[in-house]
Amino acid sequence: IGSRRGVTMTRRFSTQFGEPLSDESQRYVNEVRSKLTQPISSTFNTDFNIFRFVLSAERLHKKEKDIVESAAKALNNHLRLRKALDL
Repeated sequence: IGSRRGVTMTRRFSTQFGEPLSDESQRYVNEVRSKLTQPISSTFNTDFNIFRFVLSAERLHKKEKDIVESAAKALNNHLRLRKALDL
C-alpha cells in the first residue's frame, strides 16, 4: 500500500493469498517458463515454484511484460546460482 498525492493506492496481485492460481497468474507462469534459458529440474518446475518469482515481480512492476521479464530473469539467475553451487 502506498500513497501518492493524498490518494491511497493498493497493489493488485494476479492471485490472492491462499487462492488457486487465477487464469492471469497461470498465463504469467507459462510465459516465465517459456523464457527460461537455464535447465530446471522436474521437482522445481512446478506452477507454485515459478509463481513465487511472478509474485515477487508483481510487487515491483505493473505491466505484464515487465512482470514476466523480471520473474524470468530472477528465476534464470536463481537456477544459474544453484547450478554453480551444485545444489
